[in-house]
Amino acid sequence: MKKTRILHGQDNIKKRTINDFHIIQNRLDNCTDSTGPYVIDTPLWNEFLELKKKGIKLRLITEITKDNIGYSKKIVKVFETRHLDEVKGNFGIADGREYGGGASITKGEPPIEFIRSNVKAFVDQQQFFFETLWNKAIPAEQRIREIDEGIEPIKTKILENREEIYRYFVKSIEKSNQLYICSSIGGL
Repeated sequence: MKKTRILHGQDNIKKRTINDFHIIQNRLDNCTDSTGPYVIDTPLWNEFLELKKKGIKLRLITEITKDNIGYSKKIVKVFETRHLDEVKGNFGIADGREYGGGASITKGEPPIEFIRSNVKAFVDQQQFFFETLWNKAIPAEQRIREIDEGIEPIKTKILENREEIYRYFVKSIEKSNQLYICSSIGGL
């Protein structure tokens, strides 16, 4: 039967999630904010390890930060993991047929409300959204190396107005001990 429902209460959500893990057959895709890697300190971690042992493909998009890097280094041993800046919310899709999501969680705790759906059109939409984010995210190993080595990530940004351009250059000059500029004469 196709339906969408809301689960309430952390214990209820945790119990239902663990039960549902046992019916996953091929793949579990997850997208979590920066609190996601703290799952290692919860009973759910053992469930993820069991899924991995059964050969289930586990993919995770999360925000890897200086605060969660130790956890993230452990996560990449179990999940194929990618980093995306400023991820908001948490959701997962099991076998492309079941969606679950919660707006926010506390480190290592399930949400207090959780949306579940097996309505095909909705699940397909969420799977497409996950794939879009997956393609935009960078490999976790790259982000971990950036943090470990103190490398500023490469960013491309289009500055659109004079004030924004001016603030960017002032900030860059203040941070730098060297400055190289390539510009037309009018640009200086």
